[in-house]
Amino acid sequence: MQRKNLTGGWVELRSPTEVPERLRRPVVHASIDAQRFADLEEGDFTGEDMNQLQVLNDLVAIALVSKWSFEADISLDGLLDLPSGSYDELLAIVAPQVGELMPNFGVNPDPKVLTENLDG
Repeated sequence: MQRKNLTGGWVELRSPTEVPERLRRPVVHASIDAQRFADLEEGDFTGEDMNQLQVLNDLVAIALVSKWSFEADISLDGLLDLPSGSYDELLAIVAPQVGELMPNFGVNPDPKVLTENLDG
């Protein structure tokens, strides 16, 4: 656990590898939805696009926060009840870690793991 001070409080963050799958899976789904924004220019974003990116950022924060000193529950609603300065600081801390929350779909180098089609 890593404690970070924010304006008006603190948060304890878990490592991305310690995030429960129940919290990671919504991040993965939201990041897939957000992939379509990769080719957009800054001026091409709509309000709905910005909303989807905010949802992704919020899900990353909820996945990584294990404890905080704020009165609200650690939830999407609780996150929105944080003071805006604390919210912005938290997102700046957690946003760079979104890539570490993604599953690894690469080939397993273990020779005992079958990677060929089992139907053939």
